Amino acid sequence: MQIAADERPLDTPAAAAFLGLSEDNLIQRRVRRRPPEYLKIGKSVRYLLSDLREFRDACRVRVRGE
Repeated sequence: MQIAADERPLDTPAAAAFLGLSEDNLIQRRVRRRPPEYLKIGKSVRYLLSDLREFRDACRVRVRGE
């Protein structure tokens, strides 16, 4: 069974690199139960690329042109 690239789970360092955040930032967001969503598999924490993209897109600030 193959997993689509968007659904391959990423660890915290890879997720942080994708978002341009520090690992500590992601850890603190988890502690505070703030996005992005993550998976908890046993003791491991993993992020889906699709969830990271959704989080990134939700952070976009839209500006109106003149």
